[in-house]
Amino acid sequence: LNPHGIHVIEPLWGKNSTDVMHDFLQSGIIASIIVTKADCLDQSFIGKPLNAETVSLFPSDMDVCGENGEYHTFAHDGPLFTYPVTFAIQDVNQQTYHIKLDSGEVQTHAYWQAVIL
Repeated sequence: LNPHGIHVIEPLWGKNSTDVMHDFLQSGIIASIIVTKADCLDQSFIGKPLNAETVSLFPSDMDVCGENGEYHTFAHDGPLFTYPVTFAIQDVNQQTYHIKLDSGEVQTHAYWQAVIL
């Protein structure tokens, strides 16, 4: 991203998730939740903006930044954007994945996922 004048700072070691979320909310980036891990956040979170109000609804035992896969977002507007990315959520589906670990154990994970137009 350096050729585009964007300086990426990673990893964010030494910062806690609450501080990182505060910085994100102050950045002006507008993002919407498009995927949730079903056992963490229910289907009603799909399409919600990632803002202070939404973050206040997260369970207290969850990483507010979604660092454990609790949710994923789509950034669609903000200071770095020339113009907003228009999109619409057409539907919400539940996807289930069976993941075989090196130990041979199979874990099942279910996610709510937006279908975006």
